[in-house]
Amino acid sequence: MSLAGSLFSNNVADHAGGGVNDVGQSLGLGSFSLTACKLTGNSAATYGGGVYLNSLAGVTITGAVVTGNVSTNNGGGLSINFLSNAVVTGGAITGNTTGGSGGGLYLDGITGSIKGAVITGNSASLGGGVFNETTTAASVTLQIAKVFANNAPTGPDVDDTPGNLSTFKFV
Repeated sequence: MSLAGSLFSNNVADHAGGGVNDVGQSLGLGSFSLTACKLTGNSAATYGGGVYLNSLAGVTITGAVVTGNVSTNNGGGLSINFLSNAVVTGGAITGNTTGGSGGGLYLDGITGSIKGAVITGNSASLGGGVFNETTTAASVTLQIAKVFANNAPTGPDVDDTPGNLSTFKFV
């Protein structure tokens, strides 16, 4: 699926992906691209207030504005799960909220990078800006990303699950 220049605003999902939901049927099916889109004011009862992506071959998000979205569990702005590669470049992830982990961005079971994105003003219980959780060997590289002024009792800006195999690399 590829989306470009679209607005997703004030949508409600009774499960996941208030603005956008793309789920591969088994690991590695399909890819997803989001370019210069705005996702604002969306909500999801579980994961990914703005965007929920699961079990895809790869994800590319470029220049997206993800703001003011809400989820109950994880990923107030975006929830990206079980992918072989995810790349977030540029854009802004701001003012999103979740009752779980990853106010701005929740990652689980991915390898990827966040390049030049601004992630600020998000709130969560763990990892206000970005939360990386996985039970497989995976790493996420933050490269010239600005992750600041987020809110969470543990890991207000960046956090991961202690004892799991997830790692952050700061470049």
